[in-house]
Amino acid sequence: MSKAIFTHSDYEEVRKAMIELSEKEMKIIFLRFWGPYSIVEIGKRLGMSYDTVDQKLKAALRKLKKYCLSTPSFGRSISHKFSMPDFDLTSHVFEF
Repeated sequence: MSKAIFTHSDYEEVRKAMIELSEKEMKIIFLRFWGPYSIVEIGKRLGMSYDTVDQKLKAALRKLKKYCLSTPSFGRSISHKFSMPDFDLTSHVFEF
């Protein structure tokens, strides 16, 4: 049986970060990264233009990045799970 990579506290931190988003931003993040849908497909599903989806996605990622940067232990906790102690997750995941 495989060992879980993430703990309950890791999921709790992600939940806290997602709460910072608006409902539309949260839907876009889920559709984009857990869907996975393209920006065009998300726009069709939510009745938005490509540009609107793209702007909202970038705004959501900026909010998540801000949360992660204000919670340094969050990025270190996640990068430790992948045996990359020198890898700062908060400076890499949200580049666009």
